[in-house]
Amino acid sequence: MGAAGLSQIAVVKEKLSNPSTKKNQQKRPRLNSPSDDSYNLFDGFEEFNSQDLTEASCSTPTTSARSQSSLSVLPRPPSTANSDKSVFKDTVDDSTVIKKILKEVFASLELLKINQRQQTTLLDLLVSRSNAGTVKETSSELEGNLGLPLKSLAALERFEIDLKDQSTKSKLINIYSFVGGGSLANVVNRIFHRILDDEVAQHFCFRGQNAGKRAFEHLGTCKLIEECVRRTAEFGDAKESDIEDKIKNLLKKAPAQVMKARQPKKHTAQQPDSGES
Repeated sequence: MGAAGLSQIAVVKEKLSNPSTKKNQQKRPRLNSPSDDSYNLFDGFEEFNSQDLTEASCSTPTTSARSQSSLSVLPRPPSTANSDKSVFKDTVDDSTVIKKILKEVFASLELLKINQRQQTTLLDLLVSRSNAGTVKETSSELEGNLGLPLKSLAALERFEIDLKDQSTKSKLINIYSFVGGGSLANVVNRIFHRILDDEVAQHFCFRGQNAGKRAFEHLGTCKLIEECVRRTAEFGDAKESDIEDKIKNLLKKAPAQVMKARQPKKHTAQQPDSGES
């Protein structure tokens, strides 16, 4: 072996004996064969600790700052409280508008109802005037055939039978709905006495609660009077209770009216003219 060979052997020994060389060899990852049971892909990276990660992250400050500036540019979401207040305010405004519209609609409907009632009343009045002549011609004949006004309880019983004929009842309603009177009391009084005489009425009170009195409310005659009043143009919307009150008053006064009619009329004696002789 020459001098050159000996010098190379000396260099190799020196490298092997150098501690830094051994440390570098230990840091190199050991890549074993996949067939080896102890094969591990991460062998040799034990020295890569958290300090290395910290140094790596500190080495790119520009990127971190850039990311933070990008995040600051992103729009912020709207405030939930302000959004809820806005929605509540819109809801209240809509509710107020709807209530106002409904109020106007109801007012319009009421006006339509009033106009319809007025038109119906006017139409009934026109029809009644057109039929007034015919009614006058037939009322006297019909009342004469039925024996009106009734003057006895027997006549009242026959009249109750006659009222079961719908044609007769309709003719009477058509006649007595034109009697007029100006007030509800006058209208009821006129219809009542066109049908009943006080001689018959004195035997009745409205509900029959008085001793010796019969109930008038159950008679077909009572229902006829009430229906005739409601068919008049002036009192078509009269309450049943108001009509009943007027009938009660007439029944109550009937005995006094009979007594008054039976009293003889007083005649004032005429004084003879005194002539001078």
